[in-house]
Amino acid sequence: MNPNNYADRLWIEGISAEERARLDRYGKAWAAYFGEMPDTIKVKPGQPDDNIKANFARVIVDAGVSYLFGQEPTFELDEGKERSAPEQYLDEVWRANHKMQLLQKVATNGAVCGHAYVKIVPPKPGQRFPRLINLSPEYVNVVCDPDDIDEVWRYVIQYPARGKNGERLVIRQTVERLADERWELTDEISVNDGKWQTRQSLIWPFRWSPIVDCQNRPSPNEYYGIADIEPDVLAMNRSINFTLSNLQRILRFHAHPKTWGKGF
Repeated sequence: MNPNNYADRLWIEGISAEERARLDRYGKAWAAYFGEMPDTIKVKPGQPDDNIKANFARVIVDAGVSYLFGQEPTFELDEGKERSAPEQYLDEVWRANHKMQLLQKVATNGAVCGHAYVKIVPPKPGQRFPRLINLSPEYVNVVCDPDDIDEVWRYVIQYPARGKNGERLVIRQTVERLADERWELTDEISVNDGKWQTRQSLIWPFRWSPIVDCQNRPSPNEYYGIADIEPDVLAMNRSINFTLSNLQRILRFHAHPKTWGKGF
């Protein structure tokens, strides 16, 4: 997100301090994963840049993703060698949604942010299979029962976007549990900083939620899970880079000393 963009600011300012801290943590983790790391030693103008930025964050995440989904998992509904009709249908759903690529994306989101989400979208007219959409964790806010954090009341998916003609958009979908245990989906949009407009509202035809989510690693006393690259891991990565950068500078000055003597 770009804080200088109004649509992004609208999203940032509309969330709680707790959510802001979570999003800040996500942003720093993504920056580290993509190698956007700060300089650890100062560089004077005109002098060589001795900063080394070893990206151990990406190594940690990619190793975990490879361990989880390096090989294709299979899903069985019935025991037996022959695939039943429901299992064959499930295979087709996975094939239509690029199974391995989707699973690796979901795993990467979980490793970086600590939580992963997949949204199930029913097939449109002319389509045979539902869509499985990997959601960006930074755009999902979960409201839980304060007495039972595993009981989800509401998922709110909200993000800034641009319209076809450059309009500033903020798009929001609320997935809320109703009293009869069904789920209601409400799609809203704000155009050019205007009021929210409801685009559609419908009832999900199943008892289970269209949002499937999970913790990356268990966190016993909160809803969101633990990432593979928490702030302490990123701080250690910066310390390693600081040490490597200083070694680089020392070697540049002293790796090839000239023999010098006096008085003989």
